[in-house]
Amino acid sequence: MWRVTVRGLLARRVRLALSAVAVLLGVGFLTGAYVLTDTVNRSFGGLFDRSLAGIDLVVQAHAPFGGTPVRNRIPESVLRTVQAVPGVATAHGSVSGYAQFVSRSGAAIESGGFPTQGISWSQDGVEGPLRLVADALGMPLDSVES
Repeated sequence: MWRVTVRGLLARRVRLALSAVAVLLGVGFLTGAYVLTDTVNRSFGGLFDRSLAGIDLVVQAHAPFGGTPVRNRIPESVLRTVQAVPGVATAHGSVSGYAQFVSRSGAAIESGGFPTQGISWSQDGVEGPLRLVADALGMPLDSVES
């Protein structure tokens, strides 16, 4: 039985070689997809870990039902209530939402499909979780002229 199998494979060497190449390419593409997925997940995980470092609790309004990501604002008095809770070292309010970058002349700077999300950061003496160093085209902010 083995002799017949080996003779059949050797008789059709091109088919054997192409089948081996197809298997190798398939395994290579799957491996590449898994590596890419893990790399992207690790990158986003690291980004969120760095931007949320030192935050133990977030108090926010209940999201309205229906899938909209927009939340209602909560009164500023809630911030004072949270600051008064025993064991709370610091508490700060923030606002996030749609934000469009504009040039010095007031023209909208296109984001190239990137989200135009704005966040406030008002902690005295503490650097924010994000640092803007270039515009959407990769140009340093000090060279943006429009």
